[in-house]
Amino acid sequence: MIQDCYSLLISTSTFNNNGSRGMDLLGNSRGLVFDGCYTNANNDDGINIGGTCSAINITDCVVSRNDAKGLDIESSGVLSVVTDSCTIPANGQDGIDYAGHEKRAPNCIVTYNGG
Repeated sequence: MIQDCYSLLISTSTFNNNGSRGMDLLGNSRGLVFDGCYTNANNDDGINIGGTCSAINITDCVVSRNDAKGLDIESSGVLSVVTDSCTIPANGQDGIDYAGHEKRAPNCIVTYNGG
């Protein structure tokens, strides 16, 4: 779990077969960027973002076969969420859950999710 950072870039990283969430980010942040990441077969959400974050960019990621949601954006105060060119298949619940924020996923493949 990562908590309270000014900004964070996670690039070309793999989060696989964790006993809980693949990536769990809580607290306050100005911006989060995930680029080219792979999160697969985790026992909860693939990526969970909570707390307060003003901008979230998720590009060229694969989020697959997680037991719960692929992307779970619970963050309040979000001004911008961009999910672009991602593949989000076969998660146990929703592929993408933006918790009241507009779902925009251009150029993404979101398919065969349970939610």
